[in-house]
Amino acid sequence: YSDITTDGQSIASLYISQNSTPSVFSNITYTNAPSPYQLFAQTTIPAIITSNDTFGTGLVAKYQRISGTLSSGTHTLAANPLGASTVWYMYADLTVPSGATLDIDANTVIKSSNNFDLFVDGTLNVNGTPNNEVIFTDFRDDTVAGDSNDDTNGSAPGISNWEGIDFRPGSQGTVNSLIVQHVQEGVLVQNTGSISAPLNFTDLTINNGVNGLRIYQ
Repeated sequence: YSDITTDGQSIASLYISQNSTPSVFSNITYTNAPSPYQLFAQTTIPAIITSNDTFGTGLVAKYQRISGTLSSGTHTLAANPLGASTVWYMYADLTVPSGATLDIDANTVIKSSNNFDLFVDGTLNVNGTPNNEVIFTDFRDDTVAGDSNDDTNGSAPGISNWEGIDFRPGSQGTVNSLIVQHVQEGVLVQNTGSISAPLNFTDLTINNGVNGLRIYQ
């Protein structure tokens, strides 16, 4: 892929799916779009892309879109994926299947909308620290990492605009310094967590939801 300009896209300039890695990628320019990349079933943009593309006029680039079912292995959501004060935007359900691990770095912000969930069937490690928490919130929440949807205070977060984090049977993980807000079910734990596959929470805060922490078997 070379000498390409994408202009005037309504969602994203480049859609990357299922660990796609082009062998040649040069002189690509994105203009007039809300986000440069949309990721499906992966969390990493290949270096051959990020080292050879250009953010042009009118590219807002306040968020990195992500959704889908991750492949087996370890995946990472890093803080500020597109630069300072940028966030991950969960624009549809995101699933960590059995056999996969999702690590979320300290200071990472994930915003969601439209009743979507983070489903965990594998392992979720939230690596926040005091004063450098991981935050999940409504896409319309301008109090965290600014006006991500770029509507200049034209919207406000709701109590249940997104569904929450759902640890399903057989899942495991370690959750440190996590804030979840403006949510239907803050954290849902379904018949999971054991000595052999522990699920540990330390410093969990849930704000402005319908249900906070819900545990059932």
